[in-house]
Amino acid sequence: MATLEEINKKLLETESSNQNTNIEELNKILAEENKEEDFVSAEEAGIKISPLELLSKDADKDLVDQIKEKNKDIKKELPKPGSLEEINAGIKIMEGSILDGGTLEPDIEEIIEKEGYYSWENFSENLLKRTFGGAIRDTGQATVDFTNYLGEKFFDERPLENVKFDKIKEPTYFGGSFSRDLAGFAIPFFGFTKAANSLNLITKIPKATTKAGAFSQFVAKNTLVGEVAAQFSFSPYEARMSNLVESFPLLANPITEYLQATDQDSEDKARFKMAIEGGIIGVGLDSLLSFAVRGKKNNLKTEKIKNNDEAVKKFNTKRKQLAEKVEEATTIKPKSLEGDIDLRSFDRLDDVSEKIISQKTSKKIEGFFEDVLKGGKVKRNPNIRISDQIYDVMTTPRLIKETDFNKLLTKHKLTADELLDFFRSGARTSAQNLNRLSQLSKAYGKFLKDGEVSESLVKELNAQGIDATDLLNGTMKELDGVRKAAMVGRWSTAMRNFISQTGRVGIDVLNQSFQYGADQLWQKLSGKTLARSANPVTAMQGFLNIFRQINPLRHKKVKTDVNKILASLPKEYDRLFLRYSSDVLNANINAGGINKLKKFSPLNVAKKSADLLNFLNKFQEFIVRRAVFLSSLDAIVRNNKSIYGGRTLAEIVNNPNLINRLRKQDIAAAVDHGLELTYAANPEKGIGKAFVDFVNKIPFTLSLAIPFPRFLVNSLKFLYEYSPLPTFVGGVRTVADIPLAAISFTTEGTFTKSFFKKLKNGETSGMVKSLVGWGLFGTAMQIRDSKIAGEKWNELKVGNRTIDIFPYNPLAAYLFVADFVDRWQDGRLGTITGTTKDFAKVFLGTRGGSGLFLVDQLLESIATTDSNKGFKVINELVGQIASQYFTPFKTYMGFLDAADGNIKAAKDTKTSNLDNAKINPLYSIENNLKSIFNPAELPDRTSVTHAVLSEDGTKYVARPIKGEGANIFGVEIPSTVFTEFTGVTIRQEKNSAEKELDILNFRYNEIFRSTGIPVLDRAFKNVFAPKIHLGLSALVDSTGYKSLDINMKRLVIKEFIKGARKETMEELQGDASLVPYLMEYSFSKVPKDQMKIIHDAIGKDYLNNLIKEFQK
Repeated sequence: MATLEEINKKLLETESSNQNTNIEELNKILAEENKEEDFVSAEEAGIKISPLELLSKDADKDLVDQIKEKNKDIKKELPKPGSLEEINAGIKIMEGSILDGGTLEPDIEEIIEKEGYYSWENFSENLLKRTFGGAIRDTGQATVDFTNYLGEKFFDERPLENVKFDKIKEPTYFGGSFSRDLAGFAIPFFGFTKAANSLNLITKIPKATTKAGAFSQFVAKNTLVGEVAAQFSFSPYEARMSNLVESFPLLANPITEYLQATDQDSEDKARFKMAIEGGIIGVGLDSLLSFAVRGKKNNLKTEKIKNNDEAVKKFNTKRKQLAEKVEEATTIKPKSLEGDIDLRSFDRLDDVSEKIISQKTSKKIEGFFEDVLKGGKVKRNPNIRISDQIYDVMTTPRLIKETDFNKLLTKHKLTADELLDFFRSGARTSAQNLNRLSQLSKAYGKFLKDGEVSESLVKELNAQGIDATDLLNGTMKELDGVRKAAMVGRWSTAMRNFISQTGRVGIDVLNQSFQYGADQLWQKLSGKTLARSANPVTAMQGFLNIFRQINPLRHKKVKTDVNKILASLPKEYDRLFLRYSSDVLNANINAGGINKLKKFSPLNVAKKSADLLNFLNKFQEFIVRRAVFLSSLDAIVRNNKSIYGGRTLAEIVNNPNLINRLRKQDIAAAVDHGLELTYAANPEKGIGKAFVDFVNKIPFTLSLAIPFPRFLVNSLKFLYEYSPLPTFVGGVRTVADIPLAAISFTTEGTFTKSFFKKLKNGETSGMVKSLVGWGLFGTAMQIRDSKIAGEKWNELKVGNRTIDIFPYNPLAAYLFVADFVDRWQDGRLGTITGTTKDFAKVFLGTRGGSGLFLVDQLLESIATTDSNKGFKVINELVGQIASQYFTPFKTYMGFLDAADGNIKAAKDTKTSNLDNAKINPLYSIENNLKSIFNPAELPDRTSVTHAVLSEDGTKYVARPIKGEGANIFGVEIPSTVFTEFTGVTIRQEKNSAEKELDILNFRYNEIFRSTGIPVLDRAFKNVFAPKIHLGLSALVDSTGYKSLDINMKRLVIKEFIKGARKETMEELQGDASLVPYLMEYSFSKVPKDQMKIIHDAIGKDYLNNLIKEFQK
């Protein structure tokens, strides 16, 4: 009969015997064959490289199975009935007690019976602890569980796996359980709602103008926030609100029956159900609160004047009529007269009423203002009221940075309040948003007193249409700005931007010509005269002036004229020259306010250096803007004879007495046009503004994938306006007007009514742009069907060379759409995922091709199947970000290579799986910097479809990837020099197989998928590429193949590629030098859960270190 002491001893002996347990189960798991089609196991090839041989028979064993077996032995040796030992083993006196690890849970019924229902004890236990304490515990545990879920999904780790909070029992009444679930949900729900608002994710979307639209926005917002909040409110397998509802038969329903928590669900399914439940709760919760808030507001009574009172309506009508008169005379709608006065605004005009200012104070302010103008290099315009120009200068972000207002106030013995009286006076006549003048005045007053730019000041300046976001740039934002500047610092990028922008100006000349014809036709048919008219002559002059500025004297004249026009308008000057490449801040303009100590800080030196390296990019963009600005302003001047006396802009600029008569709104309109044609206009409202603000809100996040959001918004706007799409949209809306008119019992539709109203007023610009878009699309179709079209949409053939036109976005998009239509008609679209990726790269691409490499590399890393994918994506992302800061040096290193006569191929910067076993980007940073400054230390990037003879001439190997040079007038120009000076990339010659693969739109990943091991990838290409280059080329050139239809051709090629992959892997497994890399590949294919068992048995780093040693 065994005693308890003997049993304990036996258990200890059992635990010490773990080292000798059989390892058959572990061997069985590791011996499973991977069935991937392009991999042939080493055993099948006759080579024994099984990782099992690395494991000793004395390795650690599966402890779970051991414990189960030993428990069986213990049960057999338990004492028989009737003995004292039986009593010791059978009576579980301490089970569930505090000494046994349990807790004392008071019984609510006993508390109520003993202390009373309204007792503090019942209140404390049932309400405070079980309801609200339980809500906090549930939220904390849910957050831990969700953290573990994300960790396992992306990094194969559950970082908080051992964190378990003690469970708190449910309250004993329905209201308590309901309140517990609702309170637990409300904590993250309101937190995420506030976070979403602060990130402009929700609130920056324009408010819907219809009840249906407002309702849709409300539901979408709260559903999204609720779905996220649910993940932090409920644990997947713990009872939640659906379970509570289902516990009451009267409330039970099919929806909560499906949504309730059950241990039969996978965690993915459980969290999906939680998201649905969270969305439903989120909408209901916010609806309840909104209803309460509206009810409270509706109870407030007031006798104040309202927006719908007749007097206010008449005032707004007169305001609108005045705006129409100004627009008719100038073609520009004045922003200060946009919209109606909203008396519900917190700010009203009486808050900023003008005060009588003494002559003595006026003299002080004039002296103060002279100093401000001198410091900001701004000219005083006597035709503008001093208060108006003070407002303009003092709300210019650059001058806010540069000027020490406190010092000047002290110098001229002025108070902030005295200056603000003048500021308000100018604001009343110059501000864009009159409803917010009080708030702007308060924010500016605070700035004058403490000298610190606040978020409220930036917010109010933005509300006035002033781009003041950069006033609060922190260190991280400025570092991100330096990265963006460096990304466009290559000469080739500058040349590509120049070609794209001059092409855009050429399209504008075409548009102005068609618009002139449409205006003349309208005037002839209507018998009326338009106040404005398009002027293709001045547009053409602007186009030609771009190229005339190559002459230094002409460039100096144009620059001087523009500076003279903008001398008294610093805000317009900064708008025109504040940024280049759409989104990069001009350090020469934006460097104000830097003290001597900060002037030579590393960050400021980096900003200045990036700006200096962009000298060519800034030069080309600003000559385009200046030319467009002058031609646009000239057209406005010629068009307003009653104001400018029939003079030309040149006559006005050359006359010192006339130049100050140029109206601010005309100059602003010309600046707008210059920014529009260089894709740099800053969206002032709507989805465009929300998108730009959101991307730029947090540095090094979305800006990594979309570094130039302004360019993206402007290019998409251009592509929509100058395309057939508005025609189709107009047709759909016209058809939709029929049922809408029937429903509303009217004969007028919303679209047709506005359309005919615009037509009646001669507003034909939308139709003309769409007509030009039809022409551009038709031209693209002709090019794709011509002899100069390459196999891919982005290739054009010039002689015997093929050039890549992809970087010339957005103009290249027309060829993409034309090619898409051709392939769709012929059945050559290929895979849906590949087509979607192409759409994204074309329409969401970046300037001059910059940034696309980063996106491509990330997509390739994500597509690999290796076990360290999560860490690898992070490490290589950091490495690529680091190299972007040195992008301009690629130009100069290319020049050095050309001078040495050694044109190097593109380099392979990929890192091994073993280098990415944890977050450590040093290997990736090193490789990316070597590719710029010391490329000889890196292997070449090679083709997977083209082969060349090896250096010794004994075999074919994969061809290195590099650009081709050009022969100009008998002189060979190296590829690096030719591309940097022209922006043109010449593609390497294709073999027959490559041409056919491109014609049938085969994607790269249909031909080759990376193993995640650079050495193995290069070895694979060296064997695989000759099979495609020789074998597939011979196949596609055969008569039998040419007689097949498209679908059969794709099938034949797919089968050939499949067979070539298999043969390649068999050959690689016969190469003894690749054994450790094949071993690494074998381990990368083992499922995650099985790899965890291996890591537990022999240690996480053991295999990696062992394979690294073999590879060395």
